[in-house]
Amino acid sequence: RSVARQEAIRRMFLLLEQKYGGRQGLIDNSHVETAASLSTNLLKDLFEHRLTALRVPNFVPKATCDRLSNHLLSHPSIVNWNVTSGQRGLQKSDVLSIGTPYNVAVGQGKEAVERYFQEAIPLMREARTVSGGASPMDQLRLELDELWPSGCSVAKNRQGRSMLGGIGRITKPSAQLSDGFCHVDELGPFSSKRGLFGANIYLRVPEDGGHVQIWNVKINSRWDFYRNAHTLSKLLIQDPEAQQQLRQWLPDPTVVKPEVGDLIIICAQRPHAVSRFTSGHRVSYNAFLQHEQGKPLLLDS
Repeated sequence: RSVARQEAIRRMFLLLEQKYGGRQGLIDNSHVETAASLSTNLLKDLFEHRLTALRVPNFVPKATCDRLSNHLLSHPSIVNWNVTSGQRGLQKSDVLSIGTPYNVAVGQGKEAVERYFQEAIPLMREARTVSGGASPMDQLRLELDELWPSGCSVAKNRQGRSMLGGIGRITKPSAQLSDGFCHVDELGPFSSKRGLFGANIYLRVPEDGGHVQIWNVKINSRWDFYRNAHTLSKLLIQDPEAQQQLRQWLPDPTVVKPEVGDLIIICAQRPHAVSRFTSGHRVSYNAFLQHEQGKPLLLDS
């Protein structure tokens, strides 16, 4: 019965999209902005979705990037990020992390969640030790706290336990999808009052490939979502056929080539991907950045 119901729902959204869907109303005039430093006005443009991404070159000195990338590549707590791949369920990916991201830990059960919280503060302190002072994610948090009217802090759970304010991530060569996994981290209507963003600080980049691809696609309402749900749902699964159909439907992406030391903050609600590379490693620190009007910005991983 559940299979039949799922098929009926899929068929309904397919018919709805065939009659009312289309990408035209979802494409906006947002763009990627490159600036020498963060500013309150640039952050406002990003959070109100006038920018697809904000890039600050040389946010972290190269010497610090070299120390941290070497440390992460030889870290004893490297784990693999599993991804959802259509009907095949969870599959191994080409992405490794130092410790387990919170959303992955939740899916693994109570013991994994407890381990996440036990590791969070030691991993942040470890990054400071290797950096010789404030870590790159500390620097980002401090600058956001200085610039944003409501401030910025590392997120905590309901019991007041600190989350991990930035996770080390390693992407290996030879990605399964030649064009990268086009996805969103939150699927739904946009709002200028709240949003989910991804902050990325690049410690090591491959010579060729590993570029950030981001699409200036914005879901303006629930109707926008419902009338395109059949296609937009493909943003949640790493399935080659679904990804091919999705890329044929989307407009051309904006492509950004990260350099060592760059800070790039993207809107994680917009489709984005990392292009394939065949040699070297892509090493970075990453965190979600939650924006809600009138409240402090929150970092978590």
